[in-house]
Amino acid sequence: MKQITTKQFQVLSDHDIVWNLLVENCAEKGIEANEIKAPFFEYAITSSWLDKRYLYLNRLWFDGDRAVGFAFYENPCSDIYFCLRDGYEELADEMIAYVEEHMRGNDAERTLIFNPQQKALMEAAAKRGYQQCFVNENWVIDFGKAVLDYPLPKGFHLVAPDQADPVKLAICMWKGFDHEDKGPFENWEAEDPGTDWNPQKAWQGVISDVMAPPPHATY
Repeated sequence: MKQITTKQFQVLSDHDIVWNLLVENCAEKGIEANEIKAPFFEYAITSSWLDKRYLYLNRLWFDGDRAVGFAFYENPCSDIYFCLRDGYEELADEMIAYVEEHMRGNDAERTLIFNPQQKALMEAAAKRGYQQCFVNENWVIDFGKAVLDYPLPKGFHLVAPDQADPVKLAICMWKGFDHEDKGPFENWEAEDPGTDWNPQKAWQGVISDVMAPPPHATY
């Protein structure tokens, strides 16, 4: 008999609960199921760009002591993601209702993001008036089947993580995510001016991972 309870997310006590839920859910459904990977959430909550003021709104669902569902935001706060174990599809209506009532964003802003296999959640959202607006494709390499063995272009070389220059890493992130239209990468150690993205956030995102890496980081 299922005994379903809920709990609001607390970062210091529940991080590993979420990590294990996401890992187990992927393992149970297989990599081809395109479920949310555990590093996706950990990277977000340890990044400088995530608005952490609303982490308490993320909610876990339990069957006894076993986590079976999770609803959480990423960036922006109105982008909501879901994890739901097989066999617990009856929770879909409750999860969508919770998100609609408590998560950030008005009706025009709130975006529910599903994987193609999350049929029960998508049907529950449709019943509340949500419509599919776009599709993104995510590609994950299964290293059990593929080996990356490509020569680097002339002038490039690999650097061990503990020898990497964090400023160069921040510049790489700045350029790699096409932020150069926001200006040059300068004054990165100054106080964050509070804009959506700036050199200060790029620098803090890198140096915080160097000084206090996330629990499961594998740099």
